[in-house]
Amino acid sequence: MKLSFRGRILGGILLLFAILQWSLNAQTVQPGPLVAEVRQKLLQESIFAPAEVTLNSGLARGLGEGLGEKVEPQALAGSVLLGYWSQLAAREPQRVGALTQRALERMVESVSDPYTALLTPQDMAREREMMSSGRFAGVGVELAWQGGLVVAGVIPHSPAAQGGLQVGDFLQRVDGQATKELTFYRAGDLLSGAPGSQVKLDIVRRGRPLTLT
Repeated sequence: MKLSFRGRILGGILLLFAILQWSLNAQTVQPGPLVAEVRQKLLQESIFAPAEVTLNSGLARGLGEGLGEKVEPQALAGSVLLGYWSQLAAREPQRVGALTQRALERMVESVSDPYTALLTPQDMAREREMMSSGRFAGVGVELAWQGGLVVAGVIPHSPAAQGGLQVGDFLQRVDGQATKELTFYRAGDLLSGAPGSQVKLDIVRRGRPLTLT
Protein backbone atom coordinates (compact mmCIF):
# COMPACT_ATOMS: atom_id res chain seq x y z
CA MET A 1 0.00 0.00 0.00
CA LYS A 2 1.57 3.30 -1.07
CA LEU A 3 1.60 6.33 1.18
CA SER A 4 0.11 9.56 -0.05
CA PHE A 5 -2.03 10.88 2.80
CA ARG A 6 -1.08 11.59 6.36
CA GLY A 7 -2.90 9.27 8.77
CA ARG A 8 -4.82 10.92 11.60
CA ILE A 9 -5.24 9.75 15.19
CA LEU A 10 -8.43 10.38 17.13
CA GLY A 11 -8.45 11.38 20.77
CA GLY A 12 -5.77 11.25 23.43
CA ILE A 13 -3.28 13.61 25.00
CA LEU A 14 -0.19 14.47 23.01
CA LEU A 15 2.12 16.06 25.55
CA LEU A 16 3.46 18.64 23.15
CA PHE A 17 5.69 20.51 25.55
CA ALA A 18 7.71 22.78 23.30
CA ILE A 19 9.67 23.61 26.43
CA LEU A 20 11.30 20.20 26.06
CA GLN A 21 13.13 21.47 23.02
CA TRP A 22 15.24 23.83 25.01
CA SER A 23 14.77 23.24 28.72
CA LEU A 24 16.16 19.73 28.92
CA ASN A 25 19.54 20.87 27.67
CA ALA A 26 19.63 24.39 29.08
CA GLN A 27 21.69 25.03 32.19
CA THR A 28 19.50 27.95 33.25
CA VAL A 29 16.21 26.03 33.40
CA GLN A 30 15.09 23.91 36.34
CA PRO A 31 13.58 20.67 35.00
CA GLY A 32 11.78 19.87 38.26
CA PRO A 33 8.83 22.21 37.56
CA LEU A 34 8.55 20.72 34.07
CA VAL A 35 8.28 17.20 35.47
CA ALA A 36 5.72 18.37 38.02
CA GLU A 37 3.70 20.01 35.22
CA VAL A 38 3.66 16.85 33.10
CA ARG A 39 2.65 14.77 36.12
CA GLN A 40 -0.17 17.16 36.96
CA LYS A 41 -1.41 17.10 33.37
CA LEU A 42 -1.58 13.31 33.43
CA LEU A 43 -3.40 13.33 36.77
CA GLN A 44 -5.97 15.82 35.53
CA GLU A 45 -6.51 14.82 31.90
CA SER A 46 -5.78 11.13 31.34
CA ILE A 47 -9.00 9.16 30.98
CA PHE A 48 -7.23 6.30 32.74
CA ALA A 49 -7.07 8.38 35.96
CA PRO A 50 -3.63 7.26 37.11
CA ALA A 51 -2.70 7.48 40.79
CA GLU A 52 0.23 9.70 41.67
CA VAL A 53 2.06 6.72 43.14
CA THR A 54 1.90 5.05 39.72
CA LEU A 55 3.36 8.08 38.02
CA ASN A 56 6.07 8.40 40.67
CA SER A 57 6.98 4.75 40.13
CA GLY A 58 7.41 5.46 36.43
CA LEU A 59 9.61 8.45 37.17
CA ALA A 60 11.70 6.39 39.60
CA ARG A 61 12.10 3.65 37.04
CA GLY A 62 13.35 6.04 34.39
CA LEU A 63 15.76 7.74 36.75
CA GLY A 64 17.02 4.39 37.99
CA GLU A 65 17.73 3.29 34.44
CA GLY A 66 19.67 6.44 33.70
CA LEU A 67 21.57 6.63 36.98
CA GLY A 68 22.21 2.92 37.31
CA GLU A 69 20.87 2.89 40.85
CA LYS A 70 17.57 2.35 42.62
CA VAL A 71 15.38 5.41 43.09
CA GLU A 72 12.50 5.19 45.57
CA PRO A 73 9.15 6.51 44.30
CA GLN A 74 8.42 8.20 47.64
CA ALA A 75 11.44 10.43 47.03
CA LEU A 76 9.42 11.98 44.19
CA ALA A 77 6.06 12.35 45.92
CA GLY A 78 4.25 15.68 45.85
CA SER A 79 6.38 18.78 46.20
CA VAL A 80 9.35 16.66 47.33
CA LEU A 81 9.90 16.07 43.61
CA LEU A 82 11.14 19.65 43.16
CA GLY A 83 13.82 19.24 45.81
CA TYR A 84 14.93 15.93 44.35
CA TRP A 85 15.33 17.42 40.88
CA SER A 86 17.27 20.40 42.23
CA GLN A 87 19.71 17.98 43.82
CA LEU A 88 19.83 15.94 40.62
CA ALA A 89 20.68 19.02 38.56
CA ALA A 90 23.50 19.87 40.96
CA ARG A 91 24.78 16.29 40.98
CA GLU A 92 24.46 15.61 37.24
CA PRO A 93 24.53 18.99 35.49
CA GLN A 94 25.57 17.52 32.15
CA ARG A 95 23.10 14.65 32.18
CA VAL A 96 20.05 16.14 33.87
CA GLY A 97 18.35 16.78 30.51
CA ALA A 98 18.69 13.20 29.31
CA LEU A 99 17.75 11.84 32.74
CA THR A 100 14.66 14.02 32.84
CA GLN A 101 13.54 12.93 29.40
CA ARG A 102 13.99 9.24 30.30
CA ALA A 103 12.00 9.76 33.51
CA LEU A 104 9.19 11.54 31.66
CA GLU A 105 8.98 8.78 29.07
CA ARG A 106 8.72 6.10 31.75
CA MET A 107 6.13 8.11 33.67
CA VAL A 108 3.92 8.39 30.58
CA GLU A 109 4.35 4.68 29.88
CA SER A 110 3.35 3.82 33.46
CA VAL A 111 -0.18 5.04 32.79
CA SER A 112 -0.69 2.29 30.18
CA ASP A 113 -2.82 4.84 28.34
CA PRO A 114 -2.69 4.09 24.60
CA TYR A 115 -4.06 7.54 23.80
CA THR A 116 -1.20 9.46 25.38
CA ALA A 117 2.33 10.02 24.15
CA LEU A 118 5.21 12.23 25.13
CA LEU A 119 6.76 13.78 22.06
CA THR A 120 10.49 14.30 22.29
CA PRO A 121 12.21 17.21 20.53
CA GLN A 122 13.05 14.79 17.72
CA ASP A 123 9.39 13.81 17.41
CA MET A 124 8.31 17.43 17.28
CA ALA A 125 10.91 18.27 14.67
CA ARG A 126 9.60 15.45 12.50
CA GLU A 127 5.99 16.58 13.00
CA ARG A 128 6.93 20.10 11.90
CA GLU A 129 8.68 18.69 8.84
CA MET A 130 5.60 16.67 7.92
CA MET A 131 3.33 19.68 8.26
CA SER A 132 5.56 22.19 6.51
CA SER A 133 7.31 20.25 3.76
CA GLY A 134 4.71 17.71 2.72
CA ARG A 135 7.47 15.13 2.35
CA PHE A 136 5.80 12.72 4.74
CA ALA A 137 2.44 11.05 4.26
CA GLY A 138 0.20 8.23 5.41
CA VAL A 139 -2.29 5.78 4.01
CA GLY A 140 -5.31 8.02 4.60
CA VAL A 141 -7.06 6.70 7.70
CA GLU A 142 -8.43 7.91 11.01
CA LEU A 143 -7.51 5.67 13.91
CA ALA A 144 -9.12 4.99 17.28
CA TRP A 145 -8.48 2.58 20.12
CA GLN A 146 -11.14 0.00 20.93
CA GLY A 147 -9.25 -2.76 22.69
CA GLY A 148 -6.77 -2.43 19.84
CA LEU A 149 -5.90 -0.06 17.02
CA VAL A 150 -8.98 0.15 14.81
CA VAL A 151 -9.79 2.05 11.62
CA ALA A 152 -12.38 4.72 12.46
CA GLY A 153 -12.46 6.34 9.03
CA VAL A 154 -11.03 5.96 5.53
CA ILE A 155 -10.37 8.98 3.32
CA PRO A 156 -11.99 8.51 -0.11
CA HIS A 157 -9.57 7.77 -2.96
CA SER A 158 -6.69 7.37 -0.50
CA PRO A 159 -4.24 4.43 -0.59
CA ALA A 160 -6.19 2.91 2.30
CA ALA A 161 -9.44 3.04 0.32
CA GLN A 162 -7.80 1.73 -2.82
CA GLY A 163 -6.12 -1.05 -0.87
CA GLY A 164 -9.40 -2.24 0.60
CA LEU A 165 -9.04 -1.01 4.20
CA GLN A 166 -12.45 -0.64 5.85
CA VAL A 167 -13.89 1.04 8.92
CA GLY A 168 -13.82 -1.47 11.77
CA ASP A 169 -10.65 -3.24 10.62
CA PHE A 170 -8.26 -3.93 13.50
CA LEU A 171 -4.61 -3.25 12.70
CA GLN A 172 -2.55 -6.09 14.14
CA ARG A 173 0.81 -5.41 12.48
CA VAL A 174 2.35 -2.68 10.37
CA ASP A 175 5.31 -3.89 8.33
CA GLY A 176 5.59 -6.84 10.69
CA GLN A 177 5.59 -4.78 13.90
CA ALA A 178 2.78 -5.59 16.32
CA THR A 179 0.71 -2.51 17.17
CA LYS A 180 -0.18 -3.84 20.63
CA GLU A 181 3.45 -3.43 21.67
CA LEU A 182 3.34 0.30 20.96
CA THR A 183 1.60 3.34 22.34
CA PHE A 184 -1.36 4.71 20.42
CA TYR A 185 0.70 7.50 18.92
CA ARG A 186 3.63 5.31 17.96
CA ALA A 187 1.40 2.73 16.33
CA GLY A 188 -0.28 5.38 14.22
CA ASP A 189 3.09 6.89 13.37
CA LEU A 190 4.06 3.63 11.65
CA LEU A 191 1.57 4.54 8.96
CA SER A 192 3.62 7.58 8.00
CA GLY A 193 6.53 7.73 5.62
CA ALA A 194 7.78 9.18 2.38
CA PRO A 195 5.12 9.51 -0.35
CA GLY A 196 5.27 6.54 -2.69
CA SER A 197 6.80 4.18 -0.14
CA GLN A 198 5.07 0.89 0.62
CA VAL A 199 3.52 -0.41 3.83
CA LYS A 200 2.20 -3.89 4.65
CA LEU A 201 -0.79 -4.18 6.98
CA ASP A 202 -1.92 -7.29 8.83
CA ILE A 203 -5.51 -6.76 9.90
CA VAL A 204 -8.43 -8.60 11.43
CA ARG A 205 -11.82 -8.04 9.78
CA ARG A 206 -14.82 -9.53 11.55
CA GLY A 207 -12.58 -12.18 13.09
CA ARG A 208 -10.82 -13.02 9.83
CA PRO A 209 -7.08 -12.25 9.44
CA LEU A 210 -6.09 -10.48 6.22
CA THR A 211 -2.94 -8.93 4.77
CA LEU A 212 -3.10 -5.74 2.71
CA THR A 213 -0.19 -4.34 0.73
